[in-house]
Amino acid sequence: MKEKPNGSLKTFHDNSLNTLLSKEEKHLKNLLSQQDNKSYENLIEELRDNYKKDTMFRTEVEMRFSVLDDGTHPTRGAKYWQSVKEQKTHLLSLIELSFEYRILTVEIKKTQKQIDLEEDELEKELLQVELEKKLWGKRNMEFEGGHRMRELTSWSKIKKELDDGSFNTQNVESHQLESYQKMYQNKQKSITPGTPQSSVFNIYSQLQTVTRILEEKKLENDKKDSIEQ
Repeated sequence: MKEKPNGSLKTFHDNSLNTLLSKEEKHLKNLLSQQDNKSYENLIEELRDNYKKDTMFRTEVEMRFSVLDDGTHPTRGAKYWQSVKEQKTHLLSLIELSFEYRILTVEIKKTQKQIDLEEDELEKELLQVELEKKLWGKRNMEFEGGHRMRELTSWSKIKKELDDGSFNTQNVESHQLESYQKMYQNKQKSITPGTPQSSVFNIYSQLQTVTRILEEKKLENDKKDSIEQ
Protein backbone atom coordinates (compact mmCIF):
# COMPACT_ATOMS: atom_id res chain seq x y z
CA MET A 1 0.00 0.00 0.00
CA LYS A 2 1.50 3.30 -1.06
CA GLU A 3 1.90 6.03 1.55
CA LYS A 4 -0.27 9.05 0.86
CA PRO A 5 1.64 12.29 0.20
CA ASN A 6 1.63 14.97 2.86
CA GLY A 7 -1.46 17.10 2.29
CA SER A 8 0.46 20.36 2.57
CA LEU A 9 2.74 19.26 -0.25
CA LYS A 10 0.11 17.94 -2.69
CA THR A 11 0.40 21.04 -4.88
CA PHE A 12 3.78 19.76 -6.02
CA HIS A 13 2.30 16.58 -7.48
CA ASP A 14 0.33 18.25 -10.25
CA ASN A 15 0.77 18.77 -13.96
CA SER A 16 2.00 22.37 -13.66
CA LEU A 17 5.27 21.18 -12.16
CA ASN A 18 5.85 18.82 -15.07
CA THR A 19 5.01 21.68 -17.43
CA LEU A 20 7.67 23.92 -15.87
CA LEU A 21 10.22 21.13 -15.94
CA SER A 22 9.48 20.13 -19.53
CA LYS A 23 9.82 23.75 -20.71
CA GLU A 24 13.41 23.88 -19.56
CA GLU A 25 14.24 20.25 -20.30
CA LYS A 26 13.83 20.88 -24.02
CA HIS A 27 16.58 23.51 -23.82
CA LEU A 28 19.03 21.08 -22.23
CA LYS A 29 19.86 19.71 -25.67
CA ASN A 30 21.73 22.95 -26.29
CA LEU A 31 23.67 22.59 -23.06
CA LEU A 32 24.39 18.87 -22.87
CA SER A 33 26.25 16.59 -25.22
CA GLN A 34 24.30 14.18 -27.41
CA GLN A 35 25.14 11.27 -25.09
CA ASP A 36 24.20 13.26 -21.98
CA ASN A 37 20.92 14.24 -23.57
CA LYS A 38 20.08 10.58 -24.10
CA SER A 39 21.02 9.82 -20.51
CA TYR A 40 18.83 12.65 -19.28
CA GLU A 41 15.87 11.46 -21.34
CA ASN A 42 16.18 8.04 -19.70
CA LEU A 43 16.12 9.70 -16.27
CA ILE A 44 13.28 12.19 -16.84
CA GLU A 45 10.55 10.33 -14.93
CA GLU A 46 12.93 9.42 -12.10
CA LEU A 47 14.23 13.00 -11.78
CA ARG A 48 10.73 14.49 -11.77
CA ASP A 49 9.64 12.02 -9.12
CA ASN A 50 12.81 12.74 -7.16
CA TYR A 51 12.07 16.48 -7.17
CA LYS A 52 8.56 15.95 -5.84
CA LYS A 53 9.31 13.44 -3.08
CA ASP A 54 12.56 14.86 -1.73
CA THR A 55 12.18 16.70 1.58
CA MET A 56 13.64 20.08 2.44
CA PHE A 57 14.82 20.51 6.02
CA ARG A 58 14.44 17.68 8.55
CA THR A 59 12.01 14.81 8.73
CA GLU A 60 10.06 14.24 11.94
CA VAL A 61 12.36 11.32 12.74
CA GLU A 62 15.39 13.64 12.50
CA MET A 63 13.63 16.21 14.70
CA ARG A 64 13.11 13.65 17.41
CA PHE A 65 16.45 11.87 17.48
CA SER A 66 18.87 14.50 16.17
CA VAL A 67 17.54 17.85 17.37
CA LEU A 68 15.89 16.63 20.59
CA ASP A 69 18.54 14.09 21.56
CA ASP A 70 18.48 12.92 25.17
CA GLY A 71 22.06 13.98 25.81
CA THR A 72 21.61 17.66 25.00
CA HIS A 73 17.93 17.89 25.96
CA PRO A 74 17.55 15.37 28.80
CA THR A 75 14.18 16.53 30.15
CA ARG A 76 10.73 16.98 28.65
CA GLY A 77 10.98 20.68 29.46
CA ALA A 78 14.27 21.01 27.59
CA LYS A 79 12.83 19.22 24.57
CA TYR A 80 9.69 21.35 24.67
CA TRP A 81 11.52 24.67 24.77
CA GLN A 82 13.92 23.60 22.01
CA SER A 83 10.83 22.75 19.97
CA VAL A 84 9.55 26.27 20.63
CA LYS A 85 12.79 27.69 19.20
CA GLU A 86 12.71 25.44 16.16
CA GLN A 87 9.08 26.26 15.40
CA LYS A 88 9.69 29.99 15.75
CA THR A 89 12.66 29.81 13.37
CA HIS A 90 10.52 28.23 10.68
CA LEU A 91 7.69 30.68 11.27
CA LEU A 92 10.03 33.65 10.78
CA SER A 93 11.51 32.03 7.67
CA LEU A 94 8.03 31.37 6.28
CA ILE A 95 7.03 35.03 6.79
CA GLU A 96 10.26 36.19 5.13
CA LEU A 97 9.61 33.79 2.26
CA SER A 98 6.11 35.24 1.90
CA PHE A 99 7.54 38.73 1.34
CA GLU A 100 9.98 37.38 -1.25
CA TYR A 101 7.14 35.51 -2.95
CA ARG A 102 5.02 38.66 -3.16
CA ILE A 103 7.91 40.62 -4.66
CA LEU A 104 8.59 37.88 -7.21
CA THR A 105 4.90 37.74 -8.16
CA VAL A 106 4.97 41.45 -8.98
CA GLU A 107 8.23 41.03 -10.92
CA ILE A 108 6.60 38.27 -12.97
CA LYS A 109 3.71 40.58 -13.85
CA LYS A 110 6.16 43.32 -14.83
CA THR A 111 8.13 40.95 -17.02
CA GLN A 112 4.95 39.73 -18.72
CA LYS A 113 3.99 43.32 -19.39
CA GLN A 114 7.46 44.07 -20.80
CA ILE A 115 7.15 41.11 -23.15
CA ASP A 116 3.83 42.40 -24.46
CA LEU A 117 5.32 45.85 -25.13
CA GLU A 118 8.74 44.80 -26.44
CA GLU A 119 9.15 45.01 -30.23
CA ASP A 120 12.72 43.79 -30.57
CA GLU A 121 12.58 40.01 -31.01
CA LEU A 122 15.88 39.30 -29.27
CA GLU A 123 14.96 41.44 -26.28
CA LYS A 124 11.61 39.71 -26.17
CA GLU A 125 13.36 36.36 -26.21
CA LEU A 126 15.58 37.39 -23.30
CA LEU A 127 12.54 38.57 -21.35
CA GLN A 128 10.83 35.25 -22.01
CA VAL A 129 13.82 33.38 -20.57
CA GLU A 130 13.75 35.70 -17.56
CA LEU A 131 10.04 35.07 -17.12
CA GLU A 132 10.44 31.29 -17.20
CA LYS A 133 13.30 31.51 -14.69
CA LYS A 134 11.13 33.56 -12.35
CA LEU A 135 8.23 31.13 -12.72
CA TRP A 136 10.61 28.32 -11.78
CA GLY A 137 11.80 30.33 -8.78
CA LYS A 138 8.17 30.92 -7.80
CA ARG A 139 7.48 27.20 -7.83
CA ASN A 140 10.55 26.52 -5.71
CA MET A 141 9.31 29.07 -3.18
CA GLU A 142 5.97 27.26 -3.07
CA PHE A 143 7.85 24.01 -2.57
CA GLU A 144 9.82 25.52 0.31
CA GLY A 145 6.66 27.02 1.81
CA GLY A 146 5.04 23.59 1.90
CA HIS A 147 8.01 22.12 3.73
CA ARG A 148 8.18 25.06 6.15
CA MET A 149 4.55 24.30 7.00
CA ARG A 150 5.43 20.63 7.42
CA GLU A 151 8.04 21.59 10.02
CA LEU A 152 5.63 23.96 11.80
CA THR A 153 3.01 21.20 11.98
CA SER A 154 5.50 18.57 13.16
CA TRP A 155 6.89 20.80 15.90
CA SER A 156 3.35 21.56 17.03
CA LYS A 157 2.66 17.82 17.28
CA ILE A 158 5.87 17.21 19.24
CA LYS A 159 5.16 20.09 21.66
CA LYS A 160 1.70 18.68 22.43
CA GLU A 161 3.21 15.24 23.11
CA LEU A 162 5.82 16.70 25.47
CA ASP A 163 3.39 18.88 27.43
CA ASP A 164 2.34 16.49 30.18
CA GLY A 165 1.93 19.15 32.89
CA SER A 166 5.25 18.34 34.58
CA PHE A 167 6.92 21.64 33.61
CA ASN A 168 6.06 25.27 32.95
CA THR A 169 5.25 25.99 29.31
CA GLN A 170 5.12 29.76 29.83
CA ASN A 171 8.46 30.43 31.52
CA VAL A 172 11.54 28.99 29.81
CA GLU A 173 13.71 29.43 32.94
CA SER A 174 11.59 27.07 35.01
CA HIS A 175 13.15 23.91 33.54
CA GLN A 176 16.68 25.10 32.82
CA LEU A 177 18.53 24.34 36.03
CA GLU A 178 17.35 20.74 36.16
CA SER A 179 17.95 20.29 32.43
CA TYR A 180 21.43 21.81 32.52
CA GLN A 181 22.38 19.66 35.49
CA LYS A 182 21.38 16.48 33.68
CA MET A 183 23.03 17.65 30.47
CA TYR A 184 26.37 18.27 32.20
CA GLN A 185 26.06 14.99 34.07
CA ASN A 186 25.79 13.36 30.64
CA LYS A 187 28.86 15.30 29.48
CA GLN A 188 30.74 14.24 32.59
CA LYS A 189 30.05 10.58 31.78
CA SER A 190 31.49 11.09 28.31
CA ILE A 191 34.87 12.35 29.56
CA THR A 192 37.77 10.16 28.46
CA PRO A 193 41.55 10.35 29.02
CA GLY A 194 41.73 12.06 25.62
CA THR A 195 39.27 14.84 26.47
CA PRO A 196 41.05 18.24 26.40
CA GLN A 197 41.76 19.64 29.86
CA SER A 198 39.93 22.86 29.03
CA SER A 199 36.76 20.91 28.14
CA VAL A 200 37.01 18.83 31.33
CA PHE A 201 37.40 21.98 33.42
CA ASN A 202 34.42 23.60 31.70
CA ILE A 203 32.19 20.54 32.25
CA TYR A 204 33.07 20.23 35.96
CA SER A 205 32.80 23.99 36.45
CA GLN A 206 29.35 24.21 34.85
CA LEU A 207 28.11 21.10 36.68
CA GLN A 208 29.39 22.35 40.02
CA THR A 209 27.79 25.74 39.47
CA VAL A 210 24.35 24.49 38.47
CA THR A 211 24.37 21.95 41.33
CA ARG A 212 25.20 24.73 43.80
CA ILE A 213 22.38 26.94 42.49
CA LEU A 214 19.90 24.06 42.77
CA GLU A 215 21.00 23.35 46.36
CA GLU A 216 20.69 27.03 47.27
CA LYS A 217 17.19 27.18 45.80
CA LYS A 218 16.22 24.04 47.72
CA LEU A 219 17.49 25.52 50.98
CA GLU A 220 15.63 28.75 50.25
CA ASN A 221 12.40 26.86 49.57
CA ASP A 222 12.83 24.72 52.69
CA LYS A 223 13.33 27.88 54.74
CA LYS A 224 10.13 29.42 53.33
CA ASP A 225 8.18 26.25 54.06
CA SER A 226 9.51 26.21 57.61
CA ILE A 227 8.49 29.81 58.23
CA GLU A 228 5.02 29.25 56.80
CA GLN A 229 4.51 26.24 59.02
